[in-house]
Amino acid sequence: MGRFNKKRKKRSTIIDYVLYLAVKACVAVFRLMPLNVCMGLGRFLAYGGYLVDRRRRRIAEENLRNAYGKNLSDAQIQEIIRRSYLHLASVGVDFIKLPRIVNSNNWRNHIEVEGLEFAKKAREEGKGIIFVTGHVGNWEVLGCAMEFLFHQPVHSIAKHMENPFNDRLVTQLREDGGQKIIFTENSARAILRVLKNNQLLGILIDQNVRDNNILVDFFGQKAATTRSAATLSLKTGAPVIMLFARRLEGGYKFKVSLSEPVQIEKTGDLEKDIFNLTQRCTSIIESRIREHPHEWLWIHRRWKLKSTAVSSNP
Repeated sequence: MGRFNKKRKKRSTIIDYVLYLAVKACVAVFRLMPLNVCMGLGRFLAYGGYLVDRRRRRIAEENLRNAYGKNLSDAQIQEIIRRSYLHLASVGVDFIKLPRIVNSNNWRNHIEVEGLEFAKKAREEGKGIIFVTGHVGNWEVLGCAMEFLFHQPVHSIAKHMENPFNDRLVTQLREDGGQKIIFTENSARAILRVLKNNQLLGILIDQNVRDNNILVDFFGQKAATTRSAATLSLKTGAPVIMLFARRLEGGYKFKVSLSEPVQIEKTGDLEKDIFNLTQRCTSIIESRIREHPHEWLWIHRRWKLKSTAVSSNP
């Protein structure tokens, strides 16, 4: 039995490394090709994925039916899923290409900003900023944009990928684009240090979370959601600002939108306040998704776990 497990582990490592080499080769090729060729090839590959990836397509179908009920026909559901695959291709291409196209000298030609004054005023409090967003629009652009807007990187909280080779590659790509990555494992001290130094923290809250989560309404259903953003804000006084980016029509341009600090009426009950703030942020993300439903990650199993909250720690 031990020998069998050892062989499986060795084979898994080999497969992981082969997949890593394939991804690394794709990144290298995409970096060399012109942007329009990259977009065309990306969309071609994404459409192929849409046709053959039945498992994730079924997840997306189930999610859309759960979210919209009978308000969408089967044809409309398939159209949203097809467009979401194409959108993911665009996100992937921009993730690779944007740091090599947009720089500190020309970023104003490519990035339109709305609401920057809210964040600049919030930073005057000296408690840092917690930027909250989701996998909607072009979220990978945000790391690059924040460095141009604030002249410092955003520290993004992330989970390790299952493939350790791809994990290192993606982390390097994100940091090349202007982010600093804080992994969720043993991250409390690093996160608190960021806020104490009046720096920028980024958290995506729209994915299913297994541990120490909180159940909030998302498209009319309870969804297990990270409580970290709300807990950190309520315990440190750092303001929460919603942050989104989406690609604009015509040319290589993006619109980055920053909200006013998210406010709730504090009750004096920490757990209730964590719920209310998390719910408010989740509702804002839902509204954003409803504006452009094909720009969200419908292939993710968002509704699948019950609450496992055990404490008020982030």
